[in-house]
Amino acid sequence: MSKYNFHSHTKRCGHASGEDEEYVLSAIENGYKTLGFSDHTPIYGFTQPRIRMNEGQIIDYTRSVNSLKEKYKDEIDIHIGLEVEYFPFNMPYVESLLKEGEIEYIILGQHFYKESRESELYLYDENELSLYVDHVIKGIETGLFLYIAHPDHYGLFYHRQDENSYNEAKRLILKAKELGIPLELNISKLANNIRAEKDLFFLVPFPIEQFWKLVGEIGADVVLGLDAHTPLAYYDSPLEWADEFIKKHNLHVISSEEVIARINKIKNNLALK
Repeated sequence: MSKYNFHSHTKRCGHASGEDEEYVLSAIENGYKTLGFSDHTPIYGFTQPRIRMNEGQIIDYTRSVNSLKEKYKDEIDIHIGLEVEYFPFNMPYVESLLKEGEIEYIILGQHFYKESRESELYLYDENELSLYVDHVIKGIETGLFLYIAHPDHYGLFYHRQDENSYNEAKRLILKAKELGIPLELNISKLANNIRAEKDLFFLVPFPIEQFWKLVGEIGADVVLGLDAHTPLAYYDSPLEWADEFIKKHNLHVISSEEVIARINKIKNNLALK
């Protein structure tokens, strides 16, 4: 299977580093055949400078990535997307970006919840695991998302692997399988060690063994994602570690061609609306 990554950020989000072209060159140098940029989407009418880009940066983002797509078309296949949280009030804006055609795909990366445009932005806490899963499920039920990014992200606020986390993880995975939505195995573990050494980012508590054991047992599709917040993520990327983890849990990892086929299917469905 050729090396791919559809989960790469840019410095526009306020917590990543490096120039767009540096990500492309790093990916090429390390043998990646497909690169998808999916920086954190704006929330229409709301700014959060160190978390996501603002609306005004979308034009620069698409112009830059499209330029790189053309410049390096003989060396790597580049795609442009966004990492989106499911906020119902913001989905019409996100859908409009997809319909305009500059944004090819969106991935669901649920970090916060926000009930309305006027309400506060909240981090989930340890009593809200079911709320996190509810939001993820509602998101994938829209039919707009390519896959669920770091679906075990709840490890940042729910630090136990117990009966509750087992049941909620199973609920999420079963729904993803029912809807044919792949789950991202976030392989940024070693890349995060690089970031930590350079004080660029933080270590993450996933992948969560309990979650991915269930994924293998249930048989949901899996995609690999570097979640690159620095061009360094493409160097010493932990594919050897990932390969061992995939075999251990009998995960069904789909190819870049299958991911792109999903992008086209979602775009076709959207055009029919």
